[in-house]
Amino acid sequence: MSTLSPKSDSHHYRRASRVARYAAPRLGMQPGAVEQLVKGHQAVHVRVAVLFEAALALGDYAFAATIAAPLDAVRAGATWTETPEQLLQQDTLADAGEDVARIAYLLNKTTENRNELLRRYRERAGVLSRVLSALEREQREARS
Repeated sequence: MSTLSPKSDSHHYRRASRVARYAAPRLGMQPGAVEQLVKGHQAVHVRVAVLFEAALALGDYAFAATIAAPLDAVRAGATWTETPEQLLQQDTLADAGEDVARIAYLLNKTTENRNELLRRYRERAGVLSRVLSALEREQREARS
């Protein structure tokens, strides 16, 4: 007879690394999802390295600098936080992409257009989650 209790959300939360638990609120994600960002050949750091390498190979140093800026800031001892303004700009772009995908789907309900619309909705949801976190952080700081 097992004395283990059924798995609960709190159990999954405790299984995530300390780093994942610390970073999750800043990323607007659950700790388990943060853990998944750094696993396997599709891990975020591997993808970023490929993008950085591509930018350098093509001579797009502005793009490479955009990728490197957060890491450079952290290495220099600063805290990297996207400002609400930066996030709202990202949301504006994500919203425009979502609008285009929605119109394309409404005009032509193909599998490809539906998949693109779903991708755009997911992208926007991620941006909105980060916007919400940043604005809430700004609100807490304003109260302090």
